[in-house]
Parts: sequence; C-alpha cells; structure tokens
Amino acid sequence: MAALSTARATKEREIREIGYPVDAGVKVIGGGMVAFSAAGNARPAANATTTRCMGVATQTEAGLMVPVLRQAQTLGLWACTAAITRLAASARAGKATREELSGSTITVTSLGKLGGIVSTPVINHPEVAIIGVNRIVARPVVLNDTVQVRQMMNLSSSFDHRVVDGAVAAAYVQRVRQLLEH
Repeated sequence: MAALSTARATKEREIREIGYPVDAGVKVIGGGMVAFSAAGNARPAANATTTRCMGVATQTEAGLMVPVLRQAQTLGLWACTAAITRLAASARAGKATREELSGSTITVTSLGKLGGIVSTPVINHPEVAIIGVNRIVARPVVLNDTVQVRQMMNLSSSFDHRVVDGAVAAAYVQRVRQLLEH
C-alpha cells in the first residue's frame, strides 16, 4: 500500500491537469481496479468473461448506481482513475446511460470514505463477484523483526461459488494482495 500511496500522490496533479477532479477515494479505487484486472489476467477463471467489465459502486442522490468501466485490463492507473472519475460524475449527475450502467461482471465498492475498515459486500446478480475496498489506516506491522507503522487496507470479497470455484477465488484475492503490496 505504501508504494501505491506514494505513486498516486505524485501523479495527482497530472490527473487534475487533464480536467478531472481527483477524489482520494477514487485514487484508491483506481489503483485497486488496475490490481483487480491484472489479477484477473493471472486468474481468468475468477471472472465470467476474459474482458474486465468492472462495476464501480457509486452513491448518488437517487441511490446506489454501478457504472461500468469497460476493458479495465487495458488501462493503466491514471487512465483508470480518470475513467472512474468520469463515470461516477456522470452517475451522480443523473446522466449515466443504460450502456454505462450495465454489463459488469465484478463490482468494486468502497466504505473507506465513510471510515469502514471491514465490510461484507453482497454480489449484485448476475455478477460473479464484488470486492470491497476499505479505509487505509496506519497499523503496526512486523517487518524484518522490527515493528514499523505502515499504511494498511482490508479488502473484503464475495464470489458466486456457482460460477467461481473457491480455490480460484482465493488465488485471485491473494494475487490482488500481492499486486497491491508491491
């Protein structure tokens, strides 16, 4: 998480320069989406399709909406962050199209902005999984036999085991963890 936090802080200005306001929660979700897509490349059985059409749970005045980030596996961190910002803004403005709100196979949701550190996300049928990104907090961690304070984040996930085998889901989550930690 430390490397992701550092990278996102140094690139925030560039995102703003291309015309997108940057929300701290969106930056974390953008980094997560890149890791979730990359993990899907390594564990394709964890998704219903080989194309990563990932939903982004977005709170709006009309309730929760899930705009879809298409071809997520082709996007880098900053393109992903910019696309999520645009999709969320469209949903919040009530301008998201039916196309933008359908077709996801995995949703990413976040309670981090609300202070949540653990969640139990519920799968939105017909998707095969949902991943909850929780708040980043400073925690003591033992590294090389010393206690250090590190930025840590919990991920919560739910998979439809009628579609995704439990071992495949566990391997997918472990790959996400590896990508986010390094």
